[in-house]
Amino acid sequence: MGDGWIAKRKNQNFLHELQARIEINNQLKNSMERAIILFNEKPKRGLEFLSKNRFLDGADPEKVAEFLLTTPGLSKHAIGQYIGSNDDFCVSVLRAFTQKLDFAGIEIDEALRLFLAQFRLPGEADQIDRIMESFSATYYADNPTSFEPPLGQGGVDSVYVLAYSLIFLNTLNHNPSVAPERKLTLEMFRKQNLYSNPGFPVAKLDEIYSRIMKQEFKTDTQYVEKIYERIRAFNHIEETTKDTIKRSANVL
Repeated sequence: MGDGWIAKRKNQNFLHELQARIEINNQLKNSMERAIILFNEKPKRGLEFLSKNRFLDGADPEKVAEFLLTTPGLSKHAIGQYIGSNDDFCVSVLRAFTQKLDFAGIEIDEALRLFLAQFRLPGEADQIDRIMESFSATYYADNPTSFEPPLGQGGVDSVYVLAYSLIFLNTLNHNPSVAPERKLTLEMFRKQNLYSNPGFPVAKLDEIYSRIMKQEFKTDTQYVEKIYERIRAFNHIEETTKDTIKRSANVL
């Protein structure tokens, strides 16, 4: 039969193996596409499908967080709903999700912009609160000297208030339906943050205000505005603290 037959047989084996690999890859692709569709409709169902088919260790918050951050085609709305859930495992995923983003050396408004680009902020006050607390803890851990005396007084709570005030500013001042008299002025923004962070550099607050006024980031929620209005109705807006934000959110 000779060497030609051996070569032909080897080529046939290679083609069969290649076709088998292509078939497996197509099945994997189809399964992943199905998982993405399921996740976008009901996040927990999508993750259960991935775990059942051994594409993902659905019991590992780190692995789930990595999946949410790196998988093309996932709905940002679905991601936001999932990480904002009060389920204990989802809270663990939220923590891992936030900690995978590197905020070291980044100004807080740019860090928040980066964070919010990964998902759509959900519309319920308690979901927003959990997400903002996770962001604040991670940002403070990455930048501890930015919110310590003499620059700040309250650590993570100071980050929380400033981060929330950035969303207030963005939501109100970039909403065309908000009347001019209800928008945050630079002076109001300064007072709001210096109450919680009395040593924070005014020049840095001015730079943050200017950047957000020049370029908005999307929050896609009206609950932030409602929280702000309730604080404004029952407290002086200049005296905003973590406690006033939480109390206003809890009675929506």
